[in-house]
Amino acid sequence: MVDKFAYRIQWSEEDELYLCRCLEFPGLIAHGKSQEQALKECKSAVRGAIKMLNDSGENIPEALSTKTFPKSYPLRLPEDVRRELETEAAENSLSLNQLITKKLKGA
Repeated sequence: MVDKFAYRIQWSEEDELYLCRCLEFPGLIAHGKSQEQALKECKSAVRGAIKMLNDSGENIPEALSTKTFPKSYPLRLPEDVRRELETEAAENSLSLNQLITKKLKGA
């Protein structure tokens, strides 16, 4: 199960170690001298967290990799931002949704 969770590994100049975080368990962080060691330590910590949650009857976070998301997301925009986006969308013969999706994807 721990392999389905999302992990982020980064170098810490201050600690001179790799730090690994599991995104589904905020606050859980492990470290190692290599990326592999940091990931191994983090997965071990996740296993421990899952055991604690199971023992206390609490819910285990759903893995981002298997989580389903609704296709729509309500988004509040200031009127001036909405006007700019609507204008840009019209100039490019796109719907507002297509333009925002394109911008979020970095295209």
